[in-house]
Amino acid sequence: MPPCSACLLALLFAGTALEPSTDKAALVDEVVALGPGEVELDGARWRALRPEEPPPPGPLVLRRELRIERVPGGVELEGRWWISSARKAWFANGLLGPDAHVHEVRWNGREATVWSGAQGPTVVESIEGEARLELRAFVPGNPEGGLDLALLGAPRGTVELVGFGDEVTLSGVDDPRPVVVHDGRRSTGASGLRLAVRPPAARDRGPIT
Repeated sequence: MPPCSACLLALLFAGTALEPSTDKAALVDEVVALGPGEVELDGARWRALRPEEPPPPGPLVLRRELRIERVPGGVELEGRWWISSARKAWFANGLLGPDAHVHEVRWNGREATVWSGAQGPTVVESIEGEARLELRAFVPGNPEGGLDLALLGAPRGTVELVGFGDEVTLSGVDDPRPVVVHDGRRSTGASGLRLAVRPPAARDRGPIT
């Protein structure tokens, strides 16, 4: 075969071999083609535009247990709160109203840091994970005449009344949820509690003549 013919055949075979790769390149261009309203971003730009992950929740009061005992001149309070925090943070919350006399506040079994002010005692502690807050205090007043108690609230809780007659009721201040009695305890975690005497039932005087 003459040299020119061999060269011509080689070029023909080379062109045939290149055709599939040219088709593949066109197919790739078609797949990655951007549509209307689409943009192409590199990885760093995409990460910069993504919203930041919200931080884990801070301190949350989970539950409260109260014991309120009738004593001369007022009531004695014993309270326990269970608190949780998914990250290290400060827990600073008011415990009682300004009229309360605090006997003891404990944080995880030790004496807690308490600040006193015009709004009442405030506990200030660092928390990460679980914690238990305990309180003993005296609040002056007359439950029979109506006594409001300002306390650190919780989503759920119980209250035990000791030394009170059946005529004394417990309700939440500015809290429409009913207080249900179960096994001698009232179920409420309201931040405001009201002790009051139940009004006497109206007597039936018979028909009016």
